[in-house]
Amino acid sequence: MYIVIAKINKYIKIRGSELFIRKRSSMNYFTIYNNLINKAKSQQRIWHCEKDSDGTYYERHHIVPRCMGGEGALWEHKTHPNIVLLTAREHFIAHLLLHRAYPEEIRLQRALWALVNFKKGKLVSAKLYAEVKALMVSSLVGRAVSDETKQKLSEARKALKGKLPPMTEEHKKLLSTTNKGVKKPWLSERNKLNKGRPGTMTGRKHTPESLEKIKAARALRAVNDPGPFTGKKHTQETIDKIKATKALKNKQKDF
Repeated sequence: MYIVIAKINKYIKIRGSELFIRKRSSMNYFTIYNNLINKAKSQQRIWHCEKDSDGTYYERHHIVPRCMGGEGALWEHKTHPNIVLLTAREHFIAHLLLHRAYPEEIRLQRALWALVNFKKGKLVSAKLYAEVKALMVSSLVGRAVSDETKQKLSEARKALKGKLPPMTEEHKKLLSTTNKGVKKPWLSERNKLNKGRPGTMTGRKHTPESLEKIKAARALRAVNDPGPFTGKKHTQETIDKIKATKALKNKQKDF
């Protein structure tokens, strides 16, 4: 317990006196949290994936959260003093208490959201779900994505390319019949909001160098990754269908 208090006090000292005031006003949450951890530590718990386990399901938890300077890897739960085994219920309560004690810490909000949203078998009240959801949305609005993160996302998408199995004809037909005639009011609302908004290229032109790069990229893609329609042409019947669909959409817009 004293190690936990010392580490969190060090974090408070770094973050400033404002957080210290918050800690004092939320001391009840902090005390409950410590009691929960001490109870788990006092029991000889064995992780459910180990041979000597009695079958009780446990989750590994950082006592001092990593975002607050906590150390230790989850696989060190046997030896590291900052890792404790908690039941699924205790784990959820622990993160809820941490959030209540330090509501301004965004990374604790995200950890709680992960437990609320992704852990199966954990039912929470609608009020708590709405609260955590609102916190997550507010933390993401206006967030700047670093170039490093963009690069990682790009590499992850590229790694998936070509690895996913192609859709079968049966799957394509199922998607087609499912979406036919389905009204999507959110799309029309989005289009209304975006109407009149300038696009990313509005008032701008590609430089000759940029045009050459686009041309080269398209030529390379045509060789290495030809699309499903490469070298094919629409039949007259398909062309008539496309024209009829476009005419119907234009007619609907007039209403």
